[in-house]
Amino acid sequence: GVQTCALPISCLNALGLEMLENGSYAAAQTYFAQVLSLLEAHEDADDIAVASCLFNLATADMLLGDYGTALSLFKRSLQLHESRLRPDDSSTAQILAGLGELHRREGRYGLAASFQTRALLIVERAFGVQHPATARVLNDLGELFRRTGRYPEAERCHLRARAIQEAAFGKAHVYATPSLSKLGELYHVKGDYVAAEPLLRESLKNREEAGLECHPETAVVVLRLACLCERSEEHTSELQSQFRIS
Repeated sequence: GVQTCALPISCLNALGLEMLENGSYAAAQTYFAQVLSLLEAHEDADDIAVASCLFNLATADMLLGDYGTALSLFKRSLQLHESRLRPDDSSTAQILAGLGELHRREGRYGLAASFQTRALLIVERAFGVQHPATARVLNDLGELFRRTGRYPEAERCHLRARAIQEAAFGKAHVYATPSLSKLGELYHVKGDYVAAEPLLRESLKNREEAGLECHPETAVVVLRLACLCERSEEHTSELQSQFRIS
């Protein structure tokens, strides 16, 4: 179980972020909820620290499927950020991207596009077009385009993100893996199995070497590969049948 002893806020927050990155969303939620409770117990708590915690907790809730709670927390976080910072501050972009992802998961694609496009504009201005933060938003936007059947736009987003991440981290680094799996998923959906398989296999290899075998996103890659293998076996069987018939 998750230990919730009286640790400093910074330690609890770090533990929550580690759990979030490793895919242990329920544990992350527990840590972030404790951080929020401690922050809100102090009248002089920094609004930006509270907003950051609200964002982290909203992210954990979203990944656990509690979309109603996540939406409320994202909105509170955005309101605090915008009351203290410029609307185009880079930290605001993170919240906008979170709201975009939440609306995408709920099928509200128009709202998702507006939030993610706004987030992309902010991070490009704040960090530049070749920054990893830009790549993360590009992948989110590409995922949205894929879900809505806009495959050429999705491919452009994921290819841009891949180039940025590989330049920043190296081709085999786990932080360059999201673009590989996103591209693999896109090509799989399009029916381009030859292009999809090496990308998904490379993504899986990078994740396993980083110790993320049990991460939920690793499971998605494994399922995609299983579908590809099944499709390949069906195709081979069809060819063999045709050959026997001829």
